[in-house]
Amino acid sequence: MNMKKTTGYIYFYIKTEDENHNSSFFDKYLSLKPTNFSQIGEKGDRPICTTWEYSSGALTNQIYHKEVSKLIKVLSVHKDELLRLKEENKDIQMVLQVVIYLKDNSPQLYFSKEVIDFLHYLEAEIDCDIYNDK
Repeated sequence: MNMKKTTGYIYFYIKTEDENHNSSFFDKYLSLKPTNFSQIGEKGDRPICTTWEYSSGALTNQIYHKEVSKLIKVLSVHKDELLRLKEENKDIQMVLQVVIYLKDNSPQLYFSKEVIDFLHYLEAEIDCDIYNDK
C-alpha cells in the first residue's frame, strides 16, 4: 500500500493595501529579508494587496506545532522591528498562516504559549487552511 504523505507550509505575512508600500518601504523597518514579496498590482489587478512573507518552505508529514515554533523563534529576534512597523503604519495587518493538505496521515498542530505571546504582542492573527487532498 502506497501511503500519501500530508504536506503543507507555514508562513508569517504582513499585508497592506497601500500602493506606496514597496520592498524598500519594508526594508526600512525590517532587517529580516522575506522569502517572498508581492507588490499590489504587479500583474495587472493581481495581487490585490502587497504582502511581505517569511515562510518555512514546503513541509511533509510534519509535526506542525514544532515548525510553527521554529518560525516564531526566527521572527522573535525581529519582534520590536515588526511592532514598530505596525505601530507606525495602521494599515498593516500581520498573520500567521498554516496550510495543510491532508493525505493518509494526520499532522499535529497546536500553538504554544510562546507562539501565542508573540502573536499577541504584534496583535497578529492566525489563519489555518486545512484541505482534504485525498
